[in-house]
Amino acid sequence: MKRKTLQSFWMVGALLLVCIPAFGIIGRPSVIAYLDDRGEAYTRISVFAEGDNGTLVVNRWFDNNGLGWFWEDLGLPPGANSISNPSAVTFFDSRGIQRHLVFVVTDKGDLAVYAPGFGRGGRPWVNLTTGLPGGIGQLNSVSAITDVDPSGNHRIFAFATDQNSNLVVAACTSSCEQYIGSWNNWSWFNYNTIWGNAPGCCISALSYDSYPNGSRIPKMAISGINPDGTLWMADGDDFQNLNRFNFGLTNDGHQWTSPTAIFSFSTPPQSAPCNSLVLYSGATDGHLNGLVGCRDTFFQSQLKFDLNVPPQLPTGKRWINDPTAITYIESDYTFRTSAFVSGADGQIYRSHVNGTQVSWDAIPKPTNSLMIFPSAITFWHYSPSPWMYVFAWDINSGDLVVNYCNNACDDVNNWNWADQGTR
Repeated sequence: MKRKTLQSFWMVGALLLVCIPAFGIIGRPSVIAYLDDRGEAYTRISVFAEGDNGTLVVNRWFDNNGLGWFWEDLGLPPGANSISNPSAVTFFDSRGIQRHLVFVVTDKGDLAVYAPGFGRGGRPWVNLTTGLPGGIGQLNSVSAITDVDPSGNHRIFAFATDQNSNLVVAACTSSCEQYIGSWNNWSWFNYNTIWGNAPGCCISALSYDSYPNGSRIPKMAISGINPDGTLWMADGDDFQNLNRFNFGLTNDGHQWTSPTAIFSFSTPPQSAPCNSLVLYSGATDGHLNGLVGCRDTFFQSQLKFDLNVPPQLPTGKRWINDPTAITYIESDYTFRTSAFVSGADGQIYRSHVNGTQVSWDAIPKPTNSLMIFPSAITFWHYSPSPWMYVFAWDINSGDLVVNYCNNACDDVNNWNWADQGTR
């Protein structure tokens, strides 16, 4: 592989984005930030993706051991020739150690999970397809979440669709840390048995806490696109009894294409001042559309919005897709929400909400890059402002690329770009 010079960044004593060895990637990356597995206060970033050789690869950053950024090839589940659609989650185990799991779909249509730190004897991969309900075809996508129930049990849910548009979930609701080599703590459920119709495609899962009567209720919200292009969402605190809601087409009568939901402390456009659920989605008119409502009453009262397209997009390429979103508190203790999208010109754009003000920014990129499938994350790291990363797939080079900012990220001039992969 031909190596490329990477841009340097960071603070005083800056780290370099060093990538050894290097991999091209395919599709949307899945990114998490977490404390190291010894429970120490060192931030780690892991960006998981399908490698151009079909294996699960990861680009990691460790801030406490001098490694900086580096690549690993995590291999394949037993019996698989390739994987796709990684979905990573992170959580604290019963000992207070931060763990992470990466769910993938194999070329055989199985659901598998990469579970570092759980297995022994070189067995980090587990195939979870054992126990799949009858009538389910090969799986083709997965979206995973984790939460903590009112009794303090960690729960893990991996929602997946199959080739027949069934929506299923692999769920673990107790003793999830002990699942290696044992299926007893996991169960499957097929939502078509209660909904009676195919949920279509493009699922996205979110976990959040609701406080309708002052007491915390951990809930999950699953969104997807019906075969006719209308939007649905399902919500509840019991994974086997989710209530499904249909939201029709966009305000202008267009089909939805790629939903992603977040819990937001901010007040997006057209929202009442409250802690909100926000769903962003592309649509067949090329606009960034969405739904917004107060967290505890979202499914009874919500509003649709249309944020149009970035004005910076050139004529003839005025459409966006693939939204990813973050919410955060700035150093001045004000709330922000940002959605990042890929434009038809191959640039990443940000729709930024500060209070009730919405603006579009073009995030920097090299002239010859064509970036799609952004995946964003934000966290605090010994700095007055949260750090932000937006990873994407550069389909011109096949590399993992990133837009990043570690100070005053409202200002687009503080954003930089780096190529994480070499070829």
